[in-house]
Amino acid sequence: MSSRKMSIVLFCCLMIGIEAHSKAIQQNDFSESTDSSDAVTLPIDTKRSLVEWRGTERRGRSSHEGILTLSNGHLEIEKGQLIGGYFIADMHSITVTDIP
Repeated sequence: MSSRKMSIVLFCCLMIGIEAHSKAIQQNDFSESTDSSDAVTLPIDTKRSLVEWRGTERRGRSSHEGILTLSNGHLEIEKGQLIGGYFIADMHSITVTDIP
């Protein structure tokens, strides 16, 4: 099998695994912490938030970059410091920005 075909097969397997993991996460019921600390919970604005990504070859000779959106999440701030939080990336929104 050629290197290009092998790369395509591995990429497809990776995407299938990410999709299965994404569905499993969506089925989980996240609950807020009942800790009585002074932490402030800030919801992530999913309409304005983006994740910029960059993927490179192992040898770093070529790369691609793009964006994806977030579907849910929050940040926890205590005494001006980020102490926790989570976010869920919407892998259906992944977009490559460096290939026309």
